[in-house]
Amino acid sequence: MGLEIFWTRFAEKELHKIFNYYHENDSYRIAIKLVNGIYTKSLKLRKQPKIGQIEELLKGREQVFCYLIYK
Repeated sequence: MGLEIFWTRFAEKELHKIFNYYHENDSYRIAIKLVNGIYTKSLKLRKQPKIGQIEELLKGREQVFCYLIYK
């Protein structure tokens, strides 16, 4: 079993904002494709936890927090 992945409320809200922005300014199809891409990329951390960058603001905690950049 790999790394456990969870999304903070802040991250979920930001994902909704991204979806809403692209849905309103582009299309539903583009919004879904982008949000799905972000979510799918995050799943790669399960098998390859070292590909994420460590979140500097959360260093020193018991758990390690990483992030990925998509597009």
